[in-house]
Amino acid sequence: MHDALQATLSFPAWYGKYLNALNDCMWEDLVVPENGGLTLVLSRYDHFVRTMQAGNHASAEIVLDIFARAIRYHSLLGKRLLVLVQSDDPKIQFGRLGGISATWNLREWLNQNRGL
Repeated sequence: MHDALQATLSFPAWYGKYLNALNDCMWEDLVVPENGGLTLVLSRYDHFVRTMQAGNHASAEIVLDIFARAIRYHSLLGKRLLVLVQSDDPKIQFGRLGGISATWNLREWLNQNRGL
């Protein structure tokens, strides 16, 4: 994950490839264009959650929390950062991200619409 983020988001060579460094880079080193903004799309996030060491769901949630806080920070600077997270697991749940609860989109809000 860290290698992909560093390459995709042009993080500096000193990027430490751990969660605190990710947080720092999302705030200080992420280039969000003034015109148009930046959208990150995380596809199959459930696969990432499953591949975490020993099913460490907490680390996957921390990554989303870091993104949520970065969105708020950049919006305070007048920059548009959007992170879209896609999952094939209809049961995946996360707690409060950036101090705000993560929710399903309107079409998948009801359990029956997610096949549950």
